[in-house]
Amino acid sequence: MNFCSELTSQLGFHCSAVRSPKGEDMTYISTPFTLAHGKPLDLFLIDSGDHVCITDDGFTIAEMIASGINLTDRRTWRGLSEVASAHGIVMDEQGAFTATVSQDQAGRKLQAMLSVFAGVCEWERERIRTRDADLTFYMAVEEKLRTINADLAIERNVSRSFGDQSYDFDFQWGATLVDTVIPHHSAVNAKLRKIIEISIACDENPDVLFIIDDSDGYSKAKKECQILGAHSRAVLFSEFGHRAA
Repeated sequence: MNFCSELTSQLGFHCSAVRSPKGEDMTYISTPFTLAHGKPLDLFLIDSGDHVCITDDGFTIAEMIASGINLTDRRTWRGLSEVASAHGIVMDEQGAFTATVSQDQAGRKLQAMLSVFAGVCEWERERIRTRDADLTFYMAVEEKLRTINADLAIERNVSRSFGDQSYDFDFQWGATLVDTVIPHHSAVNAKLRKIIEISIACDENPDVLFIIDDSDGYSKAKKECQILGAHSRAVLFSEFGHRAA
């Protein structure tokens, strides 16, 4: 199947025939989707006769890590994995987005992979805008949790179910579910929605603590802390440990 001619004529993508390190003949595709630092997202199509494997070979997640987004802990891949699975694509143990389909399904699955790339780019932009992209604050919070009470067990990147919905938290600290929060309205709104949904689903609310980063401005962080504090326990990082949270 001549993928290059079809992609060039229908979509205008640059593509070329290449050989993998394993000696496989592949079609290399440069897509129009780019990460925040400008790196295009690339695909490889491996034609094995009856089936076609469509994969990024793990380059997407490797490029995000290289750009400074901390994804070294596989538990932080959950959001990316959910983007992929929503379009019928698998994110494997090495972080590669992959699908193997019959020849007649290759075009449809390629479109699904492009939708994954669009979702990945949006996920990256949102993480950079509203979260601690390199996990500096996340690690500072973990260190402070251990300092406050070294005897309490800490579990990272936990998922807990309330009602029929699963929710992610940065830590479970003893019995307390802890989320780090960058004082950006998108991040705060997401935390508000989460705690309200949990409150609706539970007869007795779990112990949830939001810790807000106030390193870039006390006043803004204080306002967001008060908003979250109206619905859950919330504390500024600079004050955490100096008073009861």
